[in-house]
Parts: sequence; structure tokens; C-alpha cells
Amino acid sequence: MLAAMDLFVMTSLWEGLSRSLAEAMYARLPIIATDVGGTGDAVRNNETGWLVAPNSVGAVRDALNDALTHPDRAALMAERGYTWSRTAFDLGTMQRRVAELYERLMEGTPKGK
Repeated sequence: MLAAMDLFVMTSLWEGLSRSLAEAMYARLPIIATDVGGTGDAVRNNETGWLVAPNSVGAVRDALNDALTHPDRAALMAERGYTWSRTAFDLGTMQRRVAELYERLMEGTPKGK
């Protein structure tokens, strides 16, 4: 389905770091998303996509208009999003981050437990 899309719009009111958002970036789609939860970790406004305020129909409309009237800019942001997603979700990177998380969590554990 992603291959049939011209762009990806996610207007969530709450979100972690959405897997569908990461998949859309990996598919090299221009992204328009609301700035909720972990979305801002992936979508950097005007760099890897358009990050808009939640509940702002006008901001979504403006981002859609910008994406559709400036396809070269949208393609550049989509490529940057793809590059970010390839780095952020690389198997080695994910393994390292999980190991670092466990190490930080274990630092707070009393000895012998």
C-alpha cells in the first residue's frame, strides 16, 4: 500500500514512535505528522518532513499544500527521512540501543539482586 502513496499523513493525537511512520520513511514517502509522543524524534520539521501541531486542520492543510506544490522539496525531505530510518532502525543500532538500555537499568539495581 505504501508504494501506491504519494505522501504519508499521520494526524494522531497521541503516539509513541509509530512503526507505520518508520515504514513510510523507509518507503521514501514525504511525511506530514502531528507533533505528539515520539513522532518528533523521527520527523524533524522541514528536514525529514512536516511536523504540525495536533488538532490543527489549518497546519495540516498548509503542509499538504506545501508538499504537493513543491515536489522537489518533498522528495528531498523523503530522502532524508529514508536515510534517518535506515540508520535509526538498523539491526546493529537497535541491538546496541537495547543493550545500552539494559545497562542503564542494571546500574540502578542493588547488588546481589
